[in-house]
Amino acid sequence: MSKIIGFGRCSKYYLYILYTVIIKAVRDIIFGFIDCDQRNKNDFQIFNPVPIFNKHCLLQNLFRYIGFVIGGFIFQRIKKNSSGENYKEKSSGIELIYSKDKLKKHQIRILIIIAIIYTIYYELKKLLYLMNFYFIDFWPLNIVFILIFMNLYFKIEFYNFKKCSLFFIVVTNFVLLLINTFINQPRDKEKRNEYEIYRDTMGNAAYCIPFLLIFICIYFFISFARVRIKVITTFQFISNYTIIIAIGLCGLLLTIVEIGFSEIFKCNPDEMKEAFQPLCQVNTTNNVFYYDELKIFFTGFRELSGINIFINIILMLFYPVINFLEILCELLIIFYLNPIYILIRDNIYNLVLRIMVVLIRANSDISLYMTPRFFILESAEILALLGECVYLQLIELKFCNLDVNLNKNIIDRSKKESMIINLDYDLGISDEIELTSKDDKTDD
Repeated sequence: MSKIIGFGRCSKYYLYILYTVIIKAVRDIIFGFIDCDQRNKNDFQIFNPVPIFNKHCLLQNLFRYIGFVIGGFIFQRIKKNSSGENYKEKSSGIELIYSKDKLKKHQIRILIIIAIIYTIYYELKKLLYLMNFYFIDFWPLNIVFILIFMNLYFKIEFYNFKKCSLFFIVVTNFVLLLINTFINQPRDKEKRNEYEIYRDTMGNAAYCIPFLLIFICIYFFISFARVRIKVITTFQFISNYTIIIAIGLCGLLLTIVEIGFSEIFKCNPDEMKEAFQPLCQVNTTNNVFYYDELKIFFTGFRELSGINIFINIILMLFYPVINFLEILCELLIIFYLNPIYILIRDNIYNLVLRIMVVLIRANSDISLYMTPRFFILESAEILALLGECVYLQLIELKFCNLDVNLNKNIIDRSKKESMIINLDYDLGISDEIELTSKDDKTDD
């Protein structure tokens, strides 16, 4: 096996991938699995009764972005105090003074663009998952988009092993994800597949196409944003904390607008198509529904007593911290590695996520979760991970000359060629010396 498959070296920065997976897993276990089937979301709650804070999406957004801003400022200040905005360095008896320049206009502009893309990405993806459109989430497009932008800003050589790995990921995952949409939903009383559910809940299965296009658009733009973060942090030395603060400020503005609209426009599930009914998250005692409404939260919070007050307060304090750590780890992955490793993080997380759901429901009818869909989606994640590891040279294919252009082999060849050149150069000099001495003797 070692003759046809090898393994590359692991980096210490891979720990950021592990940290992010753990952080996201802890967040979802505590606050509910947003990325799971919202038709059966009550099955995934570990608190009984469900904390009031967990029911309010916009309030969670507000705390998340406040955490971004406060955490970004705190860590930015710590970084400045530890390194100093101005520092002196003595070189050859000359004292050089360096000072941090303010952000330039074009840097501020790209920061605003990145912040807008991130906040819109967060909100649209959450809404699409709340409406159970996650089965048309063809995430392999992320790979294509990231490579397009990476090739635009960085020089990338597409060697054969990279082409094979990309082809393997895109084809296998598109096929598996497409098959998954045609398998009957085990929790559905009528045993319908996703297209049949879309048809019955929206009037026509073709109405899912615009939502598929939304997924494609947000993946296109988030891929652009992540590659641009790599560019500005690597070459323009913009701090990750500055980026987090920018995302937080933009997110706060968007959330405040959303809160205003959600309080103005009431939500009537009886007059809505079934697919959109999950957007009616909270309701008053008079059954007036809203996507979110802060008055309902404060009214419910005042009615709490005992341990429930303590739980909600802890959750409200913990939520901004864990979300800040998540975005920080993501930006560190982009900075120390590259945006493609974000896809590895997502694959590992999704793989773990479904296993956690099964374990949480292990005391109930586990057959409702260990379904063909479960094994198809888990297989897709595993195959994607294998393909990505081949692309990133963590797994080395040593057959059909696929290992010829691995980085370590290219380096070895360059070293050998350098030695040959140096040897030829030395021989050339020796010949010249020998010829000169012969000529001198002849002249004598």
